[in-house]
Amino acid sequence: MLFLVEDSDHGLVARKATAWERPLARVRAASLDRQLAAGTAPEASASLALRALALVRPQQRQSLARSLQQVLDDANQRARRFGPRIVPPRRSILNASDILAILIDRLLSHEPASACGIAKVRALVHDGAGSLYYRATDDALRRSVEDAVQVLNSQISW
Repeated sequence: MLFLVEDSDHGLVARKATAWERPLARVRAASLDRQLAAGTAPEASASLALRALALVRPQQRQSLARSLQQVLDDANQRARRFGPRIVPPRRSILNASDILAILIDRLLSHEPASACGIAKVRALVHDGAGSLYYRATDDALRRSVEDAVQVLNSQISW
């Protein structure tokens, strides 16, 4: 598989990953996700480019959509499930349910989505101290989800 990376002499260059670049990108996934979510261009390094390619895969998008749908379903149920799972604040989820539904639909669509946007969604789902699981304000989750939807729709370069 070819990917684009910046070359100091030639601008963007298409090339294959070396033997060490793929495993390195997997090991550094969390750090690379943070960089992509912050807006770093995927072509800035081989690791970022490889991580961006992994993020935009349909399987990744479907997995994130399933996770968000489970959170939404749990919030819509009156009874709380007991177990080792972190339980997101119900009121924040219900207040953002309309935009969460839009995000889920967007993830499941066949439209291209940016790696930056997918990285933002991954951070939302996987950061236990983030706005999905910790209610700093009632609209913090809504703002985070709206930001992810906007970025998914606007930066389609990756």
